[in-house]
Amino acid sequence: MGRSKRLTISGFALGALWFGTLAGCNTGSGSQQLVEKPGTTGGTGDNSNSSGGSTDVGTTASSTSGAGSTTGTTGTKPDPNFKPNRSFQLGDLQVAMCTVKGHKFRLWVMDTNDKRMEGMMQVENKDFSDDQGMVFVFASEAPQKFWMHNTLIDLDIAYCGRDGTINTTYTMKALDETTDYSSKKPSQFVIELRAGTLKKFSIGPGDRFAIPAEVVAKD
Repeated sequence: MGRSKRLTISGFALGALWFGTLAGCNTGSGSQQLVEKPGTTGGTGDNSNSSGGSTDVGTTASSTSGAGSTTGTTGTKPDPNFKPNRSFQLGDLQVAMCTVKGHKFRLWVMDTNDKRMEGMMQVENKDFSDDQGMVFVFASEAPQKFWMHNTLIDLDIAYCGRDGTINTTYTMKALDETTDYSSKKPSQFVIELRAGTLKKFSIGPGDRFAIPAEVVAKD
């Protein structure tokens, strides 16, 4: 993740990373976003999918995604996906099961400023499957903007309101630091998936992700 500095548009999430908020905030080195304060999360409890007309139901996994260490008769084996240049290993992150249009996705939960700033940086396609991705969660709805600094793979991004309804989508190009991938409406959740997933399942604005109520911002 990159050094932080003050911006007039408070923040970008880098790569799968977050960049900040609209009122001046920190920057990172991956996906960007515009939030009220860099990493302002934590407190509304008013999370997506606790209400709404969708029949999809999200659940939170009590264990990690399976990208972590494996245990055999000889004990714990090193994580083959360990990345020394990441602060948060995928196998150590909380996973939430989120559903949209009947399709289930296991999403790593990025619920703190540090996690949002790192996002999908340095992750490769071999590190995750088609039904995996990330959900960035904020304390409340705000304009968001992500970029692709240090992000090595193309990604689909879906900006969602507090009830999980998608308002904006893009396919972001690897290492693209110039294209404006801003949300068109204030968003509380931002979901990143393998590039091509949204088109494959005809997922777009107006569709709603069922996100577990316990997926909340921690700072």
